[in-house]
Amino acid sequence: MKGYKLILLFLFCCIMSITLSAQDREQLEQERMQVIESIEATDDLIASSEADRQKGIATLVALRGQIDQRNTLLNNIKQSISAAEFEIEFNLAILDSLTQRVKSIKDQYAILLRSKYVRRLIGSKWITIFSTSNINKAFLRWNYYRQFDTYRESKIKEIESIQKIVAQKNKEIKKHAIENSALIQEQQQQNSELQKRIEQQNELIKELQKDKTILQSQLLVIKEARESLNQAIESRVINELSGVKISSDGSKSNESNPVIVKGKVILPITNGYIENFSISDEDKTSTISFAVAKGARVISIASGRVVSVKDVSGFGRMIILQHGDYYSVYAKMNNVIVSEGNRVEKNTVLGSVDSTENKLHFELWKDKVRLDANKWIKE
Repeated sequence: MKGYKLILLFLFCCIMSITLSAQDREQLEQERMQVIESIEATDDLIASSEADRQKGIATLVALRGQIDQRNTLLNNIKQSISAAEFEIEFNLAILDSLTQRVKSIKDQYAILLRSKYVRRLIGSKWITIFSTSNINKAFLRWNYYRQFDTYRESKIKEIESIQKIVAQKNKEIKKHAIENSALIQEQQQQNSELQKRIEQQNELIKELQKDKTILQSQLLVIKEARESLNQAIESRVINELSGVKISSDGSKSNESNPVIVKGKVILPITNGYIENFSISDEDKTSTISFAVAKGARVISIASGRVVSVKDVSGFGRMIILQHGDYYSVYAKMNNVIVSEGNRVEKNTVLGSVDSTENKLHFELWKDKVRLDANKWIKE
């Protein structure tokens, strides 16, 4: 019985060790699933970024992030493989120990069977018990036979119990072997995906480096166009300021009753939306770019006088309206239907947006200072 208790204690320790190992594997599995979800999310980002080359930097950052994530995933898989290999080795060690234990018990049981067989040849158990000279000896023989039978039955149960555990361990070994094989396949797949992402990253870096000169040239053209527009606006405003300011009705401007009120300025388009704000580094004021439908009409934001209609490099046709001390600028236009000197009312159609870009560039000035137009537009 003592040996039986020891084997149960040994098996309990084994089971506890396996349980803890299983918990570690479950934690690794959860971590792996979280990393996979993160990889899938960055996959979506990469796919959406590749649709627009202007997002090349974001794509590169996403690729580098996913490479790090895939490295984390590979480390997780390696740990899972190590855990599975440890469990296989651990179960094999237990299986070997149990096999040796079964062999030892079977050897002992064989000796018991031979002993019992010899006693049967001599005579029956009860004849042997009652053939003694007194009752004490008979009791001792009976007690011996009882202990012998109990011991023999315990060995049978112990063998059966160990055989069940051996069968269970065999199942676990097969299960871990299958899991290990799947993990190795996943590792190979992730290695392949990682290599693809690294190659994709290197290719994107080459493309970005190749496009760097082109982008710099485009930026220079944009800056030059922006400077041309500023010069055209400032030149016209200065010319107007050099004379007497005329309001939309022909009289001097009246600051007590201005036609331009902060927060009340209407949109200069009949349909469309504000696409972005462009902040100037020099005076921290903004211009507005409106995204519109093809051929959308442009309207005056207030009553005023057309003081300039001209072509500006990079900004197409430009119109400047004077509203007392204020000036509104409309660029990237086409089919202008007003002329310099015309007086217009609020909501007067000035022309249409250039169909090549379908964007309207809008600015608001007060004297020679460009205002933050976004703060003047009516919400």
